[in-house]
Amino acid sequence: MTEDLLIEKKIEILVGMQTKQLHEEIKELKNIIVALNDEVVSIKGHLKNNAVQREKEEVKVEKVEVQKEAEKQATIQVSGDGENNHHRTGDFEPGDVRIEEMFYFGKK
Repeated sequence: MTEDLLIEKKIEILVGMQTKQLHEEIKELKNIIVALNDEVVSIKGHLKNNAVQREKEEVKVEKVEVQKEAEKQATIQVSGDGENNHHRTGDFEPGDVRIEEMFYFGKK
């Protein structure tokens, strides 16, 4: 009978030790999960910041392209305003072009 009590006490002690170890392992795993979660949150923050920076750079590039296009248009308009080079309104002398080439007189 005393042996049964001793065996029962040993079993209780062993079970208690095992539960303590399991609780410690669970605490460690919880701490690891919390650390991993923090890392994931920081990585997401970095990705968002990088995405915002890329968008800002793209906007800057688009603005530069728009400015370049506007400058091209301005130079084209400036160079085109100087003279009206349309083939029917040019400064022609009577001897420059034959009248038959300027006007259509029907079938010949």
